[in-house]
Amino acid sequence: MKRYLLYIAFALAAIFAVLPVRGQWWSTVPRPRERAEQQYDTRPEQEPDSQWGRPPQPSQRQTAQLPEIAVMLPLAGTGSADNDFTEFYKGMLLGLEDLKLRGVSARVTLYDTERSPEKVYSIVSSPSFWSTSLVIGPVYENELAALLPLAEQLQIPVVSPLATLRSLDSPVLYQMSPDPASRYDKLRSVFGISSRGGYSRDSDAFGGTNSLTDNDFWSRWRRANSAPMAGEGSVEPNSETGSATGSATRSQKNIILLSSGPMGDDEDFEREITTLLGGQNFGRFTLTGTRSQPRRGTGGPPTESEELAGLIDWGRENVFVVLGGSEMAVDRALTTISTSYNNASARGSRRARIRVVGSSRWASWSNLDKNLFFRLGATFVTSYYISRLDERSAGFERRYLTAYGSVPSRASYRGYDAVRIFVQPLAEPSYIPFSDRVGDVTLTPLRVPYRFVRPVGLSRHVNAEWALVEFNSDFNIIIK
Repeated sequence: MKRYLLYIAFALAAIFAVLPVRGQWWSTVPRPRERAEQQYDTRPEQEPDSQWGRPPQPSQRQTAQLPEIAVMLPLAGTGSADNDFTEFYKGMLLGLEDLKLRGVSARVTLYDTERSPEKVYSIVSSPSFWSTSLVIGPVYENELAALLPLAEQLQIPVVSPLATLRSLDSPVLYQMSPDPASRYDKLRSVFGISSRGGYSRDSDAFGGTNSLTDNDFWSRWRRANSAPMAGEGSVEPNSETGSATGSATRSQKNIILLSSGPMGDDEDFEREITTLLGGQNFGRFTLTGTRSQPRRGTGGPPTESEELAGLIDWGRENVFVVLGGSEMAVDRALTTISTSYNNASARGSRRARIRVVGSSRWASWSNLDKNLFFRLGATFVTSYYISRLDERSAGFERRYLTAYGSVPSRASYRGYDAVRIFVQPLAEPSYIPFSDRVGDVTLTPLRVPYRFVRPVGLSRHVNAEWALVEFNSDFNIIIK
């Protein structure tokens, strides 16, 4: 009997040795996940993977109850706080207030980078930084270079809020400043160019001539504009002879590049516009300021204003591209266009569609006559435009004035946008890649649009949206 009991005891011992009881203290065989952890923990000591020592892998990081946002700005690198960067942070705080009302909270830590890559390195080397969910900043490329290796290792999204990056590239990097390569893409529709790179109308009014001299263009359009008044049918110069022939509609826009002559042009803007126009027909006219006196009889030469009026096509939209490189040159050009059109319109009792196109610098010039902007349909592209006629912008300005006692700047608006675009997605499920939460969809937090894409040959995410600003005669400003 004792022998049978001994056999039974040995059998039970063998069963317990190979079939551990899950969750009991006597279980000595680790489960598969435990085996993997033990193998990781008991690996022989190796050299660190990078200059950071051995930060935890993304799957091993301790996730805080609230997302942790690191804001890295050069607040006092030269001994005094930089106004643009403090205003950027103030805008961020208003954005965080809005998110909190929507049930999204985050823990924000502000770091002063002191414009020093060494300072950034010391900040990110601290283990307390490794639980960060999102980094907004730093501003300068050399500071970003000190951060990106760790951010890539821990898969922390990094937002470059104000700079246009040139050399840095990383799949975790997001550039809020729009891509210079797409600066004037939105002007294609203004010039009648299709998005596929062709043209919305491909008729050639002047037999394939790409750019006409002042005299040629002037003489041809003078002949064309000697045709009947509006309502009697518009005129189209014959593609071979330039003579006027009847036509129900005109297919192309009348594009005129207006040079400021001795006052100087924006050469970069002119080069970009002519590249954009490609094979599109356009004319040129130079303002010299030497023929401003009216004629004293029918035999005298026309004034500069009268010559410019002769270029206006009364049957289709006229697009004047103002190339002036200074605020004074642009103001003179706009005044001349307005005077030319008003005089010609009054003499002939007819109206034409006028639009003027300018460079992105128009957004920052405060002394230009905004009444002329509305009257002439001023259109330009800019990285950010603030219009207090818009209720959302006006509401943000009121809140900013109440909170800080000053008017918000572009940096303030950009700070608000950064929070709405990048902090709000942190509340979404973590199994959705961060790039999918913000990528390739147009977002408009306040006034201007953003759409983050990866340019060909790059791994970083770049804002592809510039703001196309259009002033209309009904005193509305449209931002596309």
